[in-house]
Amino acid sequence: MEVLYGTASDIDAWTKVVERVAPQFPGLETKESREEHKATVLRFMEKQQAICVKKNGEIVGVMLFSRGHNMICCLAVSPDFRRRGVASMLMDEALENLD
Repeated sequence: MEVLYGTASDIDAWTKVVERVAPQFPGLETKESREEHKATVLRFMEKQQAICVKKNGEIVGVMLFSRGHNMICCLAVSPDFRRRGVASMLMDEALENLD
């Protein structure tokens, strides 16, 4: 598994992870809210503040963080990859980029 910065070419795979975990995230219940989240992810990607963990080319975990606000904005791990260190990999990378 490896941590990479997300790019626009990753958006469909990223969205699949978000859709799998959407029931656990208030505010992502509707298609409209998920589309708004997708636009937000693309903005974070442009600023290199969107990271993901890939295993064999598949995105299994995602995170958005804000350097300007020094905070983690979103963290999600595919249910099939939980308790395997994915969230820790994302947190380690984000903390390297935050004060």
